[in-house]
Amino acid sequence: MFSKLKSLYTSTSKTILGTSEAEAPTTPTLEVEDSGDAADRVSDANQGRRNSLFVMLKDFIGVDVTTTLSLPIWLFEDYSYLQRMCEMSEFSHPFLDKAAESKNQWERLMYVACFSIAGYHGSERYEKPFNPVIGETFEFIRPENNVHVIAEQVSHKPPISICHCENQNFIVNQRAEINLRFLGNSVDLDTKACKMYVHLKTTGEDFVLAYPKSVIHNVILGRVWVDHHGTVNIRNLKTNDSCDVNWKKCGWFARGRYDVEADITDAEGNKKINLSGKWTKSLSAKWLYDGDQPSGTVVQLWTKDPTQIGIHKVPPFALELNKMDEEYERLLPVTDSRLRPDRRFLQTEDSDNAAIYKLRVEEKQRNQENRRKAANEPWEPRWFRLVDSPDGGQYWSYNGEYWPQREQKKKFLQEGKTEEARTVLVRNNVYGLACDFTSYVNTNNSNTITTTTTTTTTTTTSTAPTATATTTTTTATPSTSETTNTENSN
Repeated sequence: MFSKLKSLYTSTSKTILGTSEAEAPTTPTLEVEDSGDAADRVSDANQGRRNSLFVMLKDFIGVDVTTTLSLPIWLFEDYSYLQRMCEMSEFSHPFLDKAAESKNQWERLMYVACFSIAGYHGSERYEKPFNPVIGETFEFIRPENNVHVIAEQVSHKPPISICHCENQNFIVNQRAEINLRFLGNSVDLDTKACKMYVHLKTTGEDFVLAYPKSVIHNVILGRVWVDHHGTVNIRNLKTNDSCDVNWKKCGWFARGRYDVEADITDAEGNKKINLSGKWTKSLSAKWLYDGDQPSGTVVQLWTKDPTQIGIHKVPPFALELNKMDEEYERLLPVTDSRLRPDRRFLQTEDSDNAAIYKLRVEEKQRNQENRRKAANEPWEPRWFRLVDSPDGGQYWSYNGEYWPQREQKKKFLQEGKTEEARTVLVRNNVYGLACDFTSYVNTNNSNTITTTTTTTTTTTTSTAPTATATTTTTTATPSTSETTNTENSN
């Protein structure tokens, strides 16, 4: 098996990492990075599909493949990347709520650091989320602490995703601009353009957070696993306190696998609190000074819920992000990630139709992007605008319009004003665009989508609308020509 893949790798005639074939190494190999876990050495039943993936990608070694290729559907999970960004809101309570309530500046920084580290536990899943199309959105309301989340894809090239998370105590703004480089048997995730801002309303403090480097190992040979590594800084712009978070790179025989350690220091560089643990399991804090806690005190701040659900082994919180019944679907804008047809088919394990609609979405976005480029028409995001950032640059800030318009749409629907409801919660001329996910349904007689739902109701706080939870079943009958296109796209 390995010799076959090695032969494929050495036979490529394309330019590799900026060098010609003659200049490239004559005996390249696919390095298998062992995670050290016995389970990781179990043979992979899907090796045949992974071999085909290598044949597809062998000419793109070292190349950014973020928007270059249409990847096969079996690599994906039934979430958009906007939903993945929203998963971090799970840890807004208790960490950010506690940070807002704390009277100690170093403990506030400690809780912000815990929020950023624990939020990575979902990234242990290596299945790829769907790339959001430009104009795609996602909303979520968390009743436990009245958190409202709105996310939007504001750019196609480069792909930029923005997520705004807010309640009465804090505001979180995430910017994700991730480029994927295929390196033979691994994928490098370039996160240097990613940034997060946390604002505590109770203290007026702004925190700036960077993202660690990320690598997905053994995408062709061996058991797939994810590693985050590098030292990143979290800074309190008001007090100049800082936290250096060391995401430790996994060494030989799994030494340091998933380990993370952080030191919280004051403006003069004196260490106040040490954080340690694994970003996949737990975090502890040790006080290094006599304050609210005596020096030497160790407190367990977070332990991961080990529950994993479904074929993609998602945490329970992630399941909430796909729940939708018919009433909630009417309230959502047509751009919401839950309505993506490819995602909805994959949710019901219908990979064939998921691949068909994934190709449709990609082709529609590509054609529209080419038309906008030819007409020199820049895309204007609906819910975010560029403003000066707290650290002196610029960032995409929420314009404050989404939730008031959502309430207006809800009122129109309650009054039976269906046409009026169509005019709010969307950008001008959105219908028919790639991000109008209702435009892919019933487009011809040979293609239909139907849904059945089972509904339970969850009542939110007084300032949030009522959210509903469902299990949705989706079926479709594609045309023969569309099935052929799926094979061509993969």
